[in-house]
Amino acid sequence: MKLSKITINDYRGFYGKKILEFDTDKKNKNISLIIARNDTGKTTLLNAIYWCLYGEEQFYSMKNSNKRIMSNKRIAETTLDRKMKVSVSLVFNDDKGPRYEITRERIFKRSPDDEDDLKIIQEGEDKFWGMKMNAKGTGFEDIEHIESEFVASEIPRGISSFFLLDGEQLKAIFSSDIKYQIKDAIERVANIGALNGMIENLKELDAKYSRAKSGIDPNFGAIQKAMDGFDEKLKENETNREASIQEKIR
Repeated sequence: MKLSKITINDYRGFYGKKILEFDTDKKNKNISLIIARNDTGKTTLLNAIYWCLYGEEQFYSMKNSNKRIMSNKRIAETTLDRKMKVSVSLVFNDDKGPRYEITRERIFKRSPDDEDDLKIIQEGEDKFWGMKMNAKGTGFEDIEHIESEFVASEIPRGISSFFLLDGEQLKAIFSSDIKYQIKDAIERVANIGALNGMIENLKELDAKYSRAKSGIDPNFGAIQKAMDGFDEKLKENETNREASIQEKIR
């Protein structure tokens, strides 16, 4: 699954509606590089993706994160007490084309403040929704539980550092904490926990079966070996009998 399209609307430095599409037609090309001069929006773009998925910003310092994700230009041209929307949409493709489209939207209201002419107040919780291609591949349907059905299963937060790489913060990618987060996320995506549980259940059933067999007779192993030998002897006698009959016919 590849990220194929990003639509950003009034998110930080991206004033108005901006669309970025990635080439997903080339096979075995799984890395997209974004190269530009400093202060042109590379980190903001990564944060837009992260914010859409998890409702937080990853690549800003704590003093800047989530303080004002609305475009300053949009705030400045909006009159007091009027509402504004900031949103980011992501489209993910598989080999057959678009598979998921998810959107996060946050609403703000312009508020008067003597010390800050750009003060805004968030109204309500984020709206977060998505659509997925149906089983027949004929159209999209709503994702009922987007947090668990899409984010947690397809792109859990712990693995985000594995597919969103900030070139200026690569050192953090190799920290021990990040390694454990990635390991945990990969195990959840691959459903390793369920597989391990299945293995443990099979081991337990095998132990119970072994105990049941041994409970039939204290000499169960010896009896089973004797019965197997008896079966082999019967097969050998049958083979000899057939050979004897054929010899007499000749």
